[in-house]
Amino acid sequence: MIYSVNAYAYAKKVGDGWNCNTVSYDKANQLLKDGKDNGLNLRLEDDKDCLVFGDIDHCPNEDTANNIFQMICEEFNVDDNQISKSFCYKEEKKEYSYHWTIPTLKSNFKTLKHIFNQEKYKEFTNMVDTSPYKNGWFRLPYQTTKEKKLTHKIIQGNPTDFLVQHIPFDTQLFHYEIKQENKTKKNITMTISENKQVNNVMKYKNYEENDMKIKKLLEFHLLDKKANGSWDDWAEVGMAIKQSNPDGLDNFVTFSKINKEKYNDDMTITFWNGIKVKNANEEKLSIGSLMMWAKECNPEEYFKIQEESNEEVLNKKYFNSIKSNQEMTEELKNKVADYDDKNKMCQKQIDKEVKQFKTQCKTQEFNYKKSYFEKFHFKIMSPPSFARIAYDEITILKKGEIQIQYEDLNLSNGDSFITQWLKNQPREYNEVDF
Repeated sequence: MIYSVNAYAYAKKVGDGWNCNTVSYDKANQLLKDGKDNGLNLRLEDDKDCLVFGDIDHCPNEDTANNIFQMICEEFNVDDNQISKSFCYKEEKKEYSYHWTIPTLKSNFKTLKHIFNQEKYKEFTNMVDTSPYKNGWFRLPYQTTKEKKLTHKIIQGNPTDFLVQHIPFDTQLFHYEIKQENKTKKNITMTISENKQVNNVMKYKNYEENDMKIKKLLEFHLLDKKANGSWDDWAEVGMAIKQSNPDGLDNFVTFSKINKEKYNDDMTITFWNGIKVKNANEEKLSIGSLMMWAKECNPEEYFKIQEESNEEVLNKKYFNSIKSNQEMTEELKNKVADYDDKNKMCQKQIDKEVKQFKTQCKTQEFNYKKSYFEKFHFKIMSPPSFARIAYDEITILKKGEIQIQYEDLNLSNGDSFITQWLKNQPREYNEVDF
């Protein structure tokens, strides 16, 4: 599906679609031919086939880009003139960026991701970007959004070549066999599915952890807003508490008593007994919902207790919710408010100050996220690898594996956290004995 997207931050899923205007294939094609900017983006779907395509980013020079394209030609047995390319030069960073497709070949996300995670592409890890191979937005040539101001211009091929999930019927399938590796790995993690007893132990361990988290939220009054809200607010919290811990009636009673005027002991217990705990594959309210409401109630206290918590595995939802707490000074706010009344020299100075503020916010957010991420991960110098800690056990990961596992961890501006983390001196140890 093709959408007109003004800003990724405001794009929200609504039913089976998005709250953005849809654009027909023919209209999109004409806009691209005319080089007109209408914020055109494909919404990629990982369960559908695609043209063979990719993204090359952070490329320091054209020679390096040509070397990568030569490898792509050899990989897919095509000539360079069979690859459609769009190009952008980032003046500020002195970097080259390309989107590319091979319109005569089709494949799928799993295959393409596997291909570009091969050992031979490791030297270009930060340039050959595998993040597009998932459900997400794919910006088309000549288009901008609020977050992405620079356009990609077509330097080879046709506009339709970049509509990568609109595949002509005669497109040839690229045959590639993903071989299963049989070599024995030194794997320190226990396979939880090995027996039901372990599954049950982990389930109750999660219940205990959730119970502690809920008690913390209640202690710091982070669910008071829901308690003093509507009947639906009260009921939602009850359902989320029971899903998080079926034995958590005491927490629900404590929560209900926050609203002294409405509290009724019999009604509270009757409602609790009527709540059905849902299966893993059913849509439900749970501990994540409680955390979200807590953050909405009082972000500052919420982040404080998160930093103090003894979580045993990285919480991606919490990670992506971490933001900078820096606030723009009143002086700068007033300058921005009067921006249009200033002369160009003053406006240039305001732009500089705003940019500095945003950089400070980004740096602070990254440092907060880095601190949290490194509670569970570190780099090993010998042998070169990365370690993930979860439930007091360590799993060894290659660089490509940690990039794939955490490709959905981002900074607020959309930059990949894991890419920045790998560049910014991760916590490391020379060697680790197991």
